[in-house]
Parts: sequence; C-alpha cells; structure tokens
Amino acid sequence: MLLTSEPIDSEQSAQLVMDKYEKRWQVEEYHKAWKSGTKVEELRQQRGENLKKMAVLLGFIAVRLLHLKMQMETAPEQPCSEVLSKDQWQVLWLSIEKTPLPAAVPSSLWAYRAIAKFAH
Repeated sequence: MLLTSEPIDSEQSAQLVMDKYEKRWQVEEYHKAWKSGTKVEELRQQRGENLKKMAVLLGFIAVRLLHLKMQMETAPEQPCSEVLSKDQWQVLWLSIEKTPLPAAVPSSLWAYRAIAKFAH
C-alpha cells in the first residue's frame, strides 16, 4: 500500500504516482553517494560561496559515482571506459595501483573498487 496526497482517479494517475515513488530510491542513492562517496559534509571552507561551489562540484562527482555503480552492478566485467574517460581511468590506475598502465582497459568492477579506496 502506498499512501499519497496526490489525487488518484484513474489507473494512469496511480501509475504516475508509483513511477515517481520508484525514483525516490535513486534520489536516496544519489544522496548516499554525495554524502558518503564524496564526503561533502566534511568540507571546511572559510567562505560560504566556496562551500557552495565545492558542494556543487561534488554533486557532479556523485552522479558519476552512481553511473559507475550502475555499470558495475549490471556489467561488472565491461571496461570502465564506458563510464570514465581514458584520462580518468588512467589517473585512477596510477593513483591506486602505482604500476604501469595495463594493456587493456580495466573493468567497471575494478574502477568502482578503486574509487571506493579513496573514501577510506
């Protein structure tokens, strides 16, 4: 049962409310990525304007994290280049693995786990 203040007068209006409700979980996942994945709440800035700029920038990063998570969950062995640019995955590789770049593009699963290492 789903409680709503929206008027439900047809199957179509009920479906619209259910579609909107299903999106709620995507919003929750975004906030989790923004707060936990980018650690936005730990920001310390001297000026409010700088804090706003960093929060927005980290919001974009959270979207990319979610995109990578979805890719990792649906096709973990697919190359991470489906989500990250060549420069992005190469910098990530060099930062995490600290070895020469691999001959093949690493998987989405690898990229997701590599990014997670930055959070810890």
